[in-house]
Formats: sequence, C-alpha cells, structure tokens
Amino acid sequence: MAHLLADHSTGGLQCLCKRATFVLCTANILVGLFMLQAALIPIHHDSSSSSVAPRADDVSPKGIEVMQTRPTAEELERIETSNRLRRELLPVQLIERVKEIQKETVSDINRSRLKNLARQKVALELAQRLRDLKRNNHQYILLGALQGWNTTNLEKTNSVTEATGGGEEKAVDPKVAILNE
Repeated sequence: MAHLLADHSTGGLQCLCKRATFVLCTANILVGLFMLQAALIPIHHDSSSSSVAPRADDVSPKGIEVMQTRPTAEELERIETSNRLRRELLPVQLIERVKEIQKETVSDINRSRLKNLARQKVALELAQRLRDLKRNNHQYILLGALQGWNTTNLEKTNSVTEATGGGEEKAVDPKVAILNE
C-alpha cells in the first residue's frame, strides 16, 4: 500500500509543477504584451494626433511620410547670425599657426630622416674601412710573423752550419736544416 501512495504523491507533485510552469509562462506572455502595447501607443498616438496634413512633397523616396516645417524669416535670421558669430569666434590665427607648425614639423622630420640616412651612410663607410684595415693589419701581422720565423730559422741554420764546420761558403737549405734538428 505504501508503494501505491508514494507513486500517487509523486504524480501529484509533477502535476503541480506543470501547472505552476504553465501559469508562470502565461503571466510572462501577458506582461510582454502589455509592455509592447505601452511602447507602441505613444508612436501611434503622435502620428494620429498631428493636425497638419502631409503635402505631396513630404513623402520620402521609401514612401514614408515626412513632416517638414519651413523656418520663418525670423528663424532664418537667427540661424544666419549664429553662423556668423560662430565663424567670428573661431581662432583663425591660431588655426593658421597650428597648420604652419605642422608643416614645419613635417619638414623637420624629413630633414632629420635625411640626416639619419647620411649618418648611416657615413657609419657604414667607416665600418667598411675598419674591416679593410683589420684585414690589412692582420695580413701585416702574418707577414711580420712569417719574416720573424724566417730570420730565426736562418739563424738556426747558420748556427748549425757553423757548428758542423761548414763555414759560410756552404749554402744550406732551411728545410734541410730543420729536418736535421
């Protein structure tokens, strides 16, 4: 029996949840409709309460009626004076000076670029000269070392020939003297 009661109570709970969900969704839909109506009523009210009938030239290319009011002579005069005052209040000299400064800055930038290019060219030339000097200096060092080696070898061969008693008349090949050592 308890088994049947447990199933019955769960089924009743599911039915209650379904009804609550239905009521909540219905209330949300009704609130949405009321909000939509409140948003659309002012637009509808404004368009229906206009007392001026639209003219034929008041229709836009898309077919939507456009309300145009032409300004009166007094309004045109106020607009013209406000535009004139706005132009008079513009700092024309300041604007011209700013444009001059901008032109000067552009020319200064171009000059500095040219100077930098010239400096880079000179720096590259100096670097190439230093590399050449280094190569030449290295060659001179090698040449000096070779000459020093030759003189020491000649001195050794001369000392070897004198020690053997050969005298100066005999010319000894340095390669043979080195092999004899």
